[in-house]
Amino acid sequence: GFAARHGWWLVAATWLVDVTLEASVPKLPARSHRPKQQLGQSYLSDPNTVAKIVRSFEKAVHERGGSSTSAVLELGPGLGALTQLLVSSFPRMVAVEVDPRAVEILRKDLPKLEVRLQNMLKLNYSELLLEMGGPCFVVGNLPYSITTEALLSLVLSPRSIRFAQVMVQKEAAERMVAPVGSKDYSVLSVMLQAFARLRQLYLVPPTAFYPQPKVVSAVVELDFDHPTTEVDVGVLLDVVKESFRQRKRALRHSLKGYLQKRRLLLPLSWAKLRAEQLSPSDFIELTKQVCR
Repeated sequence: GFAARHGWWLVAATWLVDVTLEASVPKLPARSHRPKQQLGQSYLSDPNTVAKIVRSFEKAVHERGGSSTSAVLELGPGLGALTQLLVSSFPRMVAVEVDPRAVEILRKDLPKLEVRLQNMLKLNYSELLLEMGGPCFVVGNLPYSITTEALLSLVLSPRSIRFAQVMVQKEAAERMVAPVGSKDYSVLSVMLQAFARLRQLYLVPPTAFYPQPKVVSAVVELDFDHPTTEVDVGVLLDVVKESFRQRKRALRHSLKGYLQKRRLLLPLSWAKLRAEQLSPSDFIELTKQVCR
């Protein structure tokens, strides 16, 4: 029958399908190293994307007066896809990684690189400023599970950071750059835009990672050229968080508990406004008036 007459074709077709499927399955990283799901690990595996990220970061550093001796900090290097290229341009750089398996591999592969086994959320950027001899240029592929916390940690010591280029989930990038009044405008938008100028650079598809995430990523730059120091950053963050807890309600309602607990008064001119109507500079002014 058909199978007998066309057996050779069926065998060839089956072989082609097998080869195609095998080629499309992502390979585990070298050595017995499986990404940890609980750490939200997705390793960059596309060399073109890696080169693009490194090029844009190097260009940004030099445009801002940096050099090969600048204080460069990589957050979450993983297995070192970016690190291997970065360290050749910035030999004094420091990498901070929470996974001891990755730290061991990085120290073996890049013996001259300073790799610290540490949670990026625990970093003290003020101490790093003194230790590294100047404001940091930060680069990193941030884990999706701690993106907001990691970004907010950057603004707690805004004068300690000169520039940051981070890769985050596309939805997080949209919140970072969201304008006043938009649906994505949030605590993250206010705090980052209060201390830095933000720009989304480009998107990165899931196919650039192993394992492939179910989301598109985006690279965003933050320029901390003139960070505001008129208010205590921690107090500003508290005011912004409380205001957005009930974003559709007037500030006299959303801030009521916060103000009563601290025996503070809300000026009448702010009472009827809602959090989503206030710009980052408005929030700075509100915090100054409430806490003076």
